[in-house]
Amino acid sequence: MHRIASLYMALVISTTSLATGSPVRWEMNQGGNGHYYEFVAPPIGGTIPWQNARAAAESSQYDGEFGYLATMNTAQENQWVAMNILPNDTPIFYYGAWLGGMRDPSAGGAINGWSWVTTAETWAYTNWALGEPNLSGGNNQFAMMIAEAARHGEWNDAINASNFNGYIVEYAPEPATLALLAPLSLIVCTSSRRRRNAE
Repeated sequence: MHRIASLYMALVISTTSLATGSPVRWEMNQGGNGHYYEFVAPPIGGTIPWQNARAAAESSQYDGEFGYLATMNTAQENQWVAMNILPNDTPIFYYGAWLGGMRDPSAGGAINGWSWVTTAETWAYTNWALGEPNLSGGNNQFAMMIAEAARHGEWNDAINASNFNGYIVEYAPEPATLALLAPLSLIVCTSSRRRRNAE
């Protein structure tokens, strides 16, 4: 009996260990896009510069899909990621998580020149915290999602080597094709409607 109980506990611990940190899918039947998301924490007391986070995200794959720093295109997506992926307020270890947004330093003004650099998706939705982006110090060129409770899920602009930032990986089909999918689907739908109207 003791041996069975020990085996059961080992199985539970093993299963829990495997589940911890696994990517989570935003299911389409829940209004999602079918993509997986994952938070990657920095080493305790250490940092992950934005450029390093980007390289790590883009070299990762999950379930046959390609990783990149997450892009937030709607309020629904941002809210889901904040609630399900971004850890709750534990500022001892990290302040927030890098997103895939970067600002062109040659653009004038703090709110100008932002883009989703890997996917080239349209920069339309934003969720900047009050007073952000502010280019504090003149070199805050990278977007991050804030973990602290008072501003959980809101965005901040930060420098490449900001302390205590983890990052969020989004897994989807080949990122380079994502920017092409929307106009392509529009062409297909328009073409289908024209064929139906002609019949």
